[in-house]
Formats: sequence, C-alpha cells, structure tokens
Amino acid sequence: MSGLVPRGLVCDTDWMKQPHCRLIACALGLGLSVTLGPLALAAAPVTNQTERGFLHLQAPKYAELDSTVTNRIHWEVAGKPVNGRVQVQQRSGGEWEEVATVRVRSGRGTWRTDLEGTGVYRVVPVSSSNYPDAVTPPSATRKIAARQAISKVSAPIVSAASYFTTQGAKVTFTAKWLYRGKRVTGSVRLQVATASNSWKTVGRAKTVRGRATFKVKVNRSAKYRVVGVSTSSHKGRIKVGSTYGSSPIIAVGAKARAGGGVPKGSFRIRGSGYGHGVGMSQYGAQAQAKAGRSASQILTFYYSGTSVVTREVDQVVKVGIGIESASPVVTFSGDAGEVTIGDTVLATPSGGEKIRLSASGSEVSVGRVDSGGTTSLGSGGTVRLTTDGTMTINGARGTYKRGYLEASVIGGRVNVVNAVSLDTAYLYGLAEVPSSWAPAALQAQAIAARNYAVMGANGLKPDCACHLYDDTRSQVYTGWSKENEANYGQNWKAAVDATSGQLVVDGDGKMINAYYSSSSGGRTENSEDVWSAALPYLRSVDDPWSLDPASGNPNISWSKTITGAEVAKAFGLPDVASLRVAGRSTGGNATVLEATSSSGTVKRIERAEEIRRALGTKSAHITGIEVP
Repeated sequence: MSGLVPRGLVCDTDWMKQPHCRLIACALGLGLSVTLGPLALAAAPVTNQTERGFLHLQAPKYAELDSTVTNRIHWEVAGKPVNGRVQVQQRSGGEWEEVATVRVRSGRGTWRTDLEGTGVYRVVPVSSSNYPDAVTPPSATRKIAARQAISKVSAPIVSAASYFTTQGAKVTFTAKWLYRGKRVTGSVRLQVATASNSWKTVGRAKTVRGRATFKVKVNRSAKYRVVGVSTSSHKGRIKVGSTYGSSPIIAVGAKARAGGGVPKGSFRIRGSGYGHGVGMSQYGAQAQAKAGRSASQILTFYYSGTSVVTREVDQVVKVGIGIESASPVVTFSGDAGEVTIGDTVLATPSGGEKIRLSASGSEVSVGRVDSGGTTSLGSGGTVRLTTDGTMTINGARGTYKRGYLEASVIGGRVNVVNAVSLDTAYLYGLAEVPSSWAPAALQAQAIAARNYAVMGANGLKPDCACHLYDDTRSQVYTGWSKENEANYGQNWKAAVDATSGQLVVDGDGKMINAYYSSSSGGRTENSEDVWSAALPYLRSVDDPWSLDPASGNPNISWSKTITGAEVAKAFGLPDVASLRVAGRSTGGNATVLEATSSSGTVKRIERAEEIRRALGTKSAHITGIEVP
C-alpha cells in the first residue's frame, strides 16, 4: 500500500511545554539590552515606552537552526494604533544590515525570519502616516541563539499522515539528534508514558552519525519520546536527560485486529477521524487542553499565521428552528409569557399552557390548545413569542428562553426563528462539544464558533428568514437546553463569558472562517484539498493530538463494511471487482477513489467530500480497503 511512508512528528508549537522545539526570541524597545540564558522558558513582551507611545513584540525564546519563526509587532501612540513601517536589521561585523521591512497596519505587523545561525537583530521605526513623531527613537538589540538538540522522532506507521498501528505490531522508531547542525554521538532512551503520567524506559540505543533506531511491539495506544542520556561529541554543551535534551512526543494509537473476514461481495473500509478535517480538530483541542495548552495556543496551532484579538460583537442573529410539524405547538413552562402580533397582545400563557401556530395563506394563525381543542386567538404576518420561563416546540431540537421566537409563513408552512444576541445567548446555546471538557478546549470552541457565526450571519437566508441554521449547515444550536445541562451546562456558559468578544484574525487583522471538525486522521487538511479556495490560514498541520488517547476520541480508527452493490451504485458500474485509493491530499485524505469492474471498466470519484458522501464513511481519511 502506497500509504506506508515514514513520517516524523512535527514539533509542537507549545514552546512553554516543549522548549526543544524550533523557537525564537527577539526584543524591541528603547535602551533595553537582553542576553538569553540557554534554559529560559518564557518570553515577556518587550516594550519601547515613551511619551510618543510604545513598540511591542511578542515572541518565544529559542529557535532551532534553519527554522522559520513568526514574530508579531504592536505599535501604538497614546493608546491609538500606528500605521507605518519598521525595519528589521541584523548586525554583521560592526555594521547593521537590513533584512526586512515590515508594514504595520492598525498597529500590527508580522516579521518572519529564517534562522541560519546565531545573530543579533534590532528593529528600527522608519515611517508613520498618522504619527510622524513616533519614528525618531532608536531601537534595542537582542541576540538570537540558534540551537539544536534531539530534533525529530519518526516511526513508519500503517498509513501516511497517521500515527496508529495494529495491536501487537512491531514499529521502528527513528530518532535524529543534532546540535547546532552537527550530528551528536552518544546514547538515547526510548520512553513510554505510563497511566500515572510518568515515563518508563522501553529501549536504549547509541546514536550513529546522529541517528538511533528502536523496534518496539505496540500493544496499546500510548505516547512515546526519546531522551538524551550521554554524549561524547558535545560534552558540557547539551544538558542530557533534561526537557531540553528530549524529543517531541509522538502519540501512537493501537487498534484491535479486525475479527473475521470481509463478507463475500463486500468491501471493508478502514479509516481515522471524523468530518472534513479542515481547521481545528475538536478532539485534538481537548487533548491539547488536557496537556495544559491555552485556548489561544490551540487556535493558533490549527489556524496558521493567526492571532486572537478582542473586538465588540454587538449583533442580534435569527436562528432557524428546524421543525417537522406543519402546525407546531409551543408549550410554555414557568413564568408567564406573551404572544403578540405587532402591538396587539393575543395571549399571556403561563406554565403548562400551549399555543398552536398554523399557516393560513400568508399569515400565521394563533390558537390556544386545551382539553376542548384549539381556540382561535387571531392571525398575522409575523407572530412574536416571549417568556420569562421556557418554551418548547414539538419537532424542534431544543428548549428556548433567551431572546424571542418569531413565526412567519414560508412556502405554505410555519417557519420559526429564535432571535438572540450572537455574543452571548447564541453561543450559550451551541451544542458542538460536551460541556464536561477541559476549560481551554471549551474556550477554543467558543472563539471558533463566534468567528463562524459572525462570518456566516451576513444576511437573512430566504428559505428560513434566518441568519443561521440550528444544525450542521451552520452550527448545532439547542438554545436553553445546552446552557441548562445538568452538572456541566454552566461550564460551557463560563467558557463563552471568559472569551467575550474574542475572535481569530489573520496577519492583516482580518477575521477568518474558523472551520472545524470532530477530528483529523493525524494531520489536518488544506482547504483547497477539501473544497476549492486555498485560504492561507487553513493549511495542513501535523495533528497527533487527534490521535492522542487522552482526547477520548472514539474515531482514532474506524471501519465500515459496504456491499459490492452499494459500491457499484456509487460508481455507476454493474459490479466492482477492485477498489483502491488512487490519490491523496497533503493531509492524507483520499482525493481519488478508483473502482474497476469485472469487465475492466475503470471509474473514479474525486475530491475528499465526494468520496466521503459516496461511501458514507466518517471521513475521507481512508487507511485501508479490504476485499473478499
């Protein structure tokens, strides 16, 4: 199978947890000179504060040789953002040479640098269109140290872009150990995480020309790492056995061997992940949160080149309430409510009372339901229902309390929307992840959902007179039902409140489409490999978190058996003798699925989402196809 490709675990961007990663630091400010210690773990923002304003740059502290690192500039005067340019310079001998000119828009700028060696840099203000006096101060300098330790651990796993294998299978791990670009001679240990979160050594090997290999029988899903033990070629320069002298963690999922054979005339599809795989993985976010990462770190991991900002989100949205009944009944509970048409109050129902809505031409007919039947109360083009208690509608997915319900007639049927504040009530009602999850995962979900809602609520949809649907066409919305969940509902509400107004923006400060799905198969997808548009913030990234057992992800691996007749129908063939993945995306999704009939006719289904729909699988991350 072509998917048998050795793949290394890309180092986690969480530099607070893994200081061995490819990290960088630099400073920007007035009269400030900083020398970094080799084991410094946190970077405080550096500020150039004068009466004219301040310059601020946030960056991690270490960089691995040949790595590319993004740093962000913040420039303000008197609390107002500056528009202008700054110049990044590097010292060469006794002179300063320009390496980049950065444009600052609305007080924000980005500087990306490829670190080819240790150097000294400074940032100099050049020009400002709105605060000319802000460009006169000199800048501070900082030494940027390039280092390398154990830089990569890889294992040839069963399928490309995935980190899982079959229980009992032997896996070869390969460790690459470099220091400042030179191979390290020494010894390393392979360790596995135990149930108590300690590390147990399962193998020891010598590094030959900077490489060591381990063969391990994998009996369970687990996390592995390699730790430096001793070195003869770089004595005193590498602190072995420390966090700095250890590798990134690689998570391996072990799935049970399939029992029995494939039924005759059928195909068994094996895969990993759930959903389209673009953007944030919800289960991956949960694993990262449990590992101590913040919501901002989670989001910027999945959305490339972005940051989290706070803005005012003052918007009321109408959410379409999908109901099956042609004449839905609204049941009131708790305190009294009110049913109105314009300024006319038709009824003030209290707990237990029911109001029936039905289409009468282009108007909504309102009736009170009791043991004697339905009593007409009146009709109008738009009916509004409010309550201090709660309202339920037969056929709807939730219970409603916040905002108000509004009924009208569309296509001869009653249409109901829930009008609520986007930044509070709408988000309170989203049922996208369990409320029992870790706080940072809930906060990351709340921020992504806010982005999704703001970007999606750009006009009323004619089929529902709503901005957003209450299902997966937009986001799953259950209103008060989510907020009122037993034991954990307030956890979700707290996550929404803690992130009020927070949004994910790109390097130019523009809000992004924060797409997300349940989980990837070990690597997320480029947007153009699933849909059509190539968006710079929706890039494929290695996502071992989705396969981390700590995530609780039930779809680390899955299988589905499909009859030959079903496959033949999907391809428009009389029968199917063979089925194979003929093309893959960067993230590992199947992008070309090829079927061959018994007569030799070959047909293809292309694009990941088309393949997923055709086969009815949880994702297009297909790792194997078994035939009878």
